[in-house]
Amino acid sequence: MEDEVLDVINRHRAFGLECRATGTRHPPAPPLATDSRLRQAARRHSLYMAEHGAFDHTLRGCFFSSWIDAAGYRWTSLGENLALRRGTRTNTAEAVVGQWIASREGHCEALMDPRWRAAGVGYAGAGNRHLWTVDFGDR
Repeated sequence: MEDEVLDVINRHRAFGLECRATGTRHPPAPPLATDSRLRQAARRHSLYMAEHGAFDHTLRGCFFSSWIDAAGYRWTSLGENLALRRGTRTNTAEAVVGQWIASREGHCEALMDPRWRAAGVGYAGAGNRHLWTVDFGDR
């Protein structure tokens, strides 16, 4: 489903999007390419959250960029979205991206930011908790 999440993001980027919470209309943006290093960082972040019952961009005093640096991605700018879904019926690519689109915390804007050229989506499950990370980058 990691690839499906990126496909849904790219579909919204292709047509433009109005962020529901803010009413801000974003024009179309270039598609995001999958980057294996960003995916590795996103997977590790999601797995850590699943294993430790955590849900935050900053874990144990480390910023989310620490995961990306450790994966070897050299960046000029970064962004990250996290999602927590509960139960299997609500854990779909559309629901995950829909949660970001409906957010009041800048998640929708991050999806549509034209600076990003690449992304990596990572998933980890822990019981009925489904943890998603998408890391955005521009080199």
